[in-house]
Amino acid sequence: MKNKLIGILSKVRRFIEHNHTIFAPLGFMVQALGFFLLSALILNDFDLTGYTRSYLSKTIMVYCLVSLGTFLFLQARNPMVQVLEEYAPLAFWQIIGTTLLFFPLMLLGGQKEMFFWATPLMSMLWMGLWTSRHAWRQLLFKKPRVTNYYQLWRQLMPQWTDRFPKKQANSENTINYDNVLISGAGTVLGQKLLSLLANDNLKKLVLIDFNEQNLAMIRAWVKKFLPKTQAVLILSGDLTAQSLKSLFKSYSIKYVFDLDRAFTHSHIEGAHKALLHRNLSFPRMLLDQAVATKVKMVASLSAVPLDADQALTTAQSIVECYAQRLDSDKTRVIPFRGRAWAEGQESQSSLMAHFWGQDKSNVYLAPVNLVASTLLTVMKQLMENPAHHGAVWEITHVCEIKKLKLQREITLTDSLEDISRKIQATIRSIKPSTLASDFLFPTSQDGAAIVANCPILETDFDKCFKDLEMVMLTNPEGGQLKKAATK
Repeated sequence: MKNKLIGILSKVRRFIEHNHTIFAPLGFMVQALGFFLLSALILNDFDLTGYTRSYLSKTIMVYCLVSLGTFLFLQARNPMVQVLEEYAPLAFWQIIGTTLLFFPLMLLGGQKEMFFWATPLMSMLWMGLWTSRHAWRQLLFKKPRVTNYYQLWRQLMPQWTDRFPKKQANSENTINYDNVLISGAGTVLGQKLLSLLANDNLKKLVLIDFNEQNLAMIRAWVKKFLPKTQAVLILSGDLTAQSLKSLFKSYSIKYVFDLDRAFTHSHIEGAHKALLHRNLSFPRMLLDQAVATKVKMVASLSAVPLDADQALTTAQSIVECYAQRLDSDKTRVIPFRGRAWAEGQESQSSLMAHFWGQDKSNVYLAPVNLVASTLLTVMKQLMENPAHHGAVWEITHVCEIKKLKLQREITLTDSLEDISRKIQATIRSIKPSTLASDFLFPTSQDGAAIVANCPILETDFDKCFKDLEMVMLTNPEGGQLKKAATK
């Protein structure tokens, strides 16, 4: 009997999830109506007999329509909704909008009889507390000391003032990203960086990615939000050294973000060629052209593999060493290590193995928002204070996954989209932390550290790259990689 009941509940839950667009507005309407009636009962001593049946039915119908319309309006992804979402979660704006729209309607319609004027306000308070119940529960579990009540207030108080750009005394030192090239623009980090760089100063934009579908989505985004920017989108597989050279000269590239990396090694036939191109061949070609055309700054991603993959680790080491040697006063080359993105799709297979108990090791993922803001801050600091030449940086913001279980179990009938949604919901519940290690020197910038055990090596990089490419093409999982890397 218990198993049957669980099966029925899971089917109902799955049906509601598949029809989320229908049940979500209805659920908000029922929730708003319930709190409104509760507030009316409390303010009238749980006695509504003093109101006529027609007035109650009209008031309830108007309140339901207002709450439903507000919810549907704020679900539209228009610019105004995106601005509101920067200041507070969308659920709170739905509550506030419902109250602001219903309040004048209640006053105008209450000529003969009317609920107490504080009824919608009390309903808004109840709904706000119910919506933020999980945040309050987490704060209560922390049990702050008396000396930490100021920090508790800072967590409770909305950080609205931080949303506005701060005036800087040395505003002339702020980087003006006018001509930018982003490799891996379709990745989650590339998209986030593009949104942070999007302003009126951005004149020329070159977006490169290995996935044609990613570029198609980015093209629509650029057309919508950067209509005045001269942009070109190119597949990385179509670029050669000569075409890349002409691209740098035609668009006068000044800043390069090389982010197109693979964090896992696919065992599908022929996948090692794409891995070789993304993690070794194309990064070197991009670095060479950037230094040859004397761009101002280059941020080169060094992908930390999700698994113990010798091919990816060796490719990362060679690209790091090569970037270190190219760093100079004319062109600042910043190699930075980053883990697989918490919001990306590439880490899904490793997370599935972790959630199902096949992998007992800890998994570290990088929160994209913190990584993007930290990277831009580090570049700004190095522009203001040219130091740490030849250093390898590491982004220490991580989401640690250790013995974590899915909030909702995966079933046989779940699609890949359903599984991905459940994993992302679980990852979003993890609070990012800062990784510490004996080989990391912390800096003034929170979340950025200098890797200590990365000296600048003297080696024949041409021979090193050729040897590694030969080994990866012939035997990508063989044991010759260490030998090739140390030559």
